Amino acid sequence: DFFFDTLPNVHEDEVFGMLKKAWNENPHTALKLIFQLGDVRMGKCDRRNYYRSLLWLFRNYPKTFLKNAQYIPRHTCLKCLLNMLMYILHEDSALRSNNSDIIPEIFPNLDTLTNRQRYSRVERRERWRQKKARKQISKEEFVSEMLLENSDYHTRSDLIVPRIPKSKSRYKNCPWLPREEWANEKVKSLFVAWSKSRNSAFIKDFQEKHKEYMNAMKKE
Repeated sequence: DFFFDTLPNVHEDEVFGMLKKAWNENPHTALKLIFQLGDVRMGKCDRRNYYRSLLWLFRNYPKTFLKNAQYIPRHTCLKCLLNMLMYILHEDSALRSNNSDIIPEIFPNLDTLTNRQRYSRVERRERWRQKKARKQISKEEFVSEMLLENSDYHTRSDLIVPRIPKSKSRYKNCPWLPREEWANEKVKSLFVAWSKSRNSAFIKDFQEKHKEYMNAMKKE
């Protein structure tokens, strides 16, 4: 179903439902079908559903997404990888909505009127305000559900210490680079302790802000 019924005009909820069902049956085949969606040579070249499927993969199986991110430019182009990073960072609601009123360029033949002709200035401002509110809510839900509950999104302490430059002459132009004598167990343990304290401080700060936000919403 995910292979045949995933079309450009299908709503994202249906795409996610078919993808979830396919993943439960055979994750390896479902992963192949995701990349087949965006393949410009031997695939469907359905860029929008390709982005949505990759975003679903990132939200539910981040390790699998990271291991296969290198193949995104091979199936499509380098710009697709950059776009995917943008969607992940900003949680763009435009990607997640397949509504012709919000994105009229998806269905240009349904109505010849533009948004400026169809809606008044007050209505356009209200629509953009609602879109901004939806984007803010999606960001907060993503942070609360993934950053606080999923350990895969926490900082990896063993990846913080950068590599040592091969040439010692680089220290003259870049004195801030880590030196070889810095890469010992004592320094690494300091990095690990700093990473854990940063994670705990971030989570504590977010929980306080989230609590303030929820109290403000209740008052309204």
